[in-house]
Amino acid sequence: MILCLLKRPNWPPSALANPAVIPAKAGIQASYNISMKPLVIFMAGSTAAGKTQMAHYLSEEFSLPIFSTDSIRYDTKVDKDEININEIVEDFHAARKTRGDAMFERGKSFICDGSVDRDWDDRKKAAEEAGFDWLLIDFDLSRERIMKNRKLFDRIENDELFDRWIAEHQKFHETSDQDAQLHITDDNYGHRYQLAEKLVKKALK
Repeated sequence: MILCLLKRPNWPPSALANPAVIPAKAGIQASYNISMKPLVIFMAGSTAAGKTQMAHYLSEEFSLPIFSTDSIRYDTKVDKDEININEIVEDFHAARKTRGDAMFERGKSFICDGSVDRDWDDRKKAAEEAGFDWLLIDFDLSRERIMKNRKLFDRIENDELFDRWIAEHQKFHETSDQDAQLHITDDNYGHRYQLAEKLVKKALK
């Protein structure tokens, strides 16, 4: 008999009470049944990884609202009449927190469209304190895949910015990899929607 040993992720407290671990196939480490708690779906990954496309796919499949950090950033720039977000970054963070708190206060499951690479611990803590369970989808893609997507998605940012975003995700990956229930890689990228749909469907049971 062959035994398969899986590295156990850091599940939310409610999941530990009744885990339903499944084999780590095609990027899925494990899953669990959510017990009467709302769910927030987080994503980690560089710009052009495909997080927004994933958010819209899951929103359509499960009728879940999207909390878009990109929209908040654009709204803040318009409200402050400022092109450079670095000049109004505190306003952006304040608006993101206010609108994020409002999503949690509604007590309904939702999708967070935006990378948690820089502040995963804070996001996870906020979800758990609000009484939510969470899923984390990690887009752990090579630089080659990201740069290919950059062209496909018509992104205009320069190489320096992309290298910074890729480095930020690598740092996240080194410290918080165990939290992700689904890893999207170059090898399973073509099946990313099916893998995420399977994970979310099981979590929402």
